[in-house]
Amino acid sequence: MTSAYDDISEMHGLAERVHLVAEDLAVLDSPSSRCDFDDLDRWMREIATVVAHMTTAAAHADRSLDGALRYPAVTQNKIVALAESVRVLTQALARLGDAMAQAGLLRQLEPEAWNGQHVRARRVARDTVQGHLVRARLHLNDGGYQLHRAADRLLASLPPGTIWSQSTSPPQAPPTTPSPRTR
Repeated sequence: MTSAYDDISEMHGLAERVHLVAEDLAVLDSPSSRCDFDDLDRWMREIATVVAHMTTAAAHADRSLDGALRYPAVTQNKIVALAESVRVLTQALARLGDAMAQAGLLRQLEPEAWNGQHVRARRVARDTVQGHLVRARLHLNDGGYQLHRAADRLLASLPPGTIWSQSTSPPQAPPTTPSPRTR
């Protein structure tokens, strides 16, 4: 069983990781910039890894309640917070999937002859990719913010003088993959 401190620390760590992915999400800054499939792949894998970790953490916390006559409020609140954050992060993942589909359309339009219709189609597809990236970033920031708030609420709900115990086997957040991009 993990201590409340471990739960709070884990949630803050996950929130920071989500914010780092949101910060790394690039925008298409000029009409000629291309949507990088490597970046989309990396962002999607990072979010999927965080989502998988959060679902594992929620399942681990839920298993710790099996057979308990009275469920600790901290554990219940952690499960609810993780589940709600997963919902928001999967919305970000869906927006990135939509961006990937539109980026594929942009690639399909590249070899076409440059005519008015082609230029308009590229602009619409590019704007759509940009919109999906912006919405994904908003979902990620919202998910990270929710995790921070939930962790802070868990901390505030602990009785004064709580003694922090060592955890026995909490799920560990997987290491973050360094960004190959230079800023």
